[in-house]
Amino acid sequence: MPWAEGPYSRLWIVEAFFNRLKTCCRIENIRLKAADSLSHCIALACITAWRVVWMTMLRKAEPTGAPTAVFTQTELALRDSTRGTPPSGRTRDINFY
Repeated sequence: MPWAEGPYSRLWIVEAFFNRLKTCCRIENIRLKAADSLSHCIALACITAWRVVWMTMLRKAEPTGAPTAVFTQTELALRDSTRGTPPSGRTRDINFY
């Protein structure tokens, strides 16, 4: 895949991951006191950030790919139930999600 070639593109992946942790997951704003709660929250934030970066990479490689490459059917159903239906004529490909 073109996004995985060379050291700078791999560096971009790491930078994008930490950017998602800081901006999307707001990892720096977590103020939990208990170590167990903090470790669980960080683990969930890391999984979320990686899935967003992974979907971004897949979208660059194949914009009309299947979203099931990233999400399970249950996750897609949960997402669709909270966001409503897409505009008419819009397919639910990876670019949509």
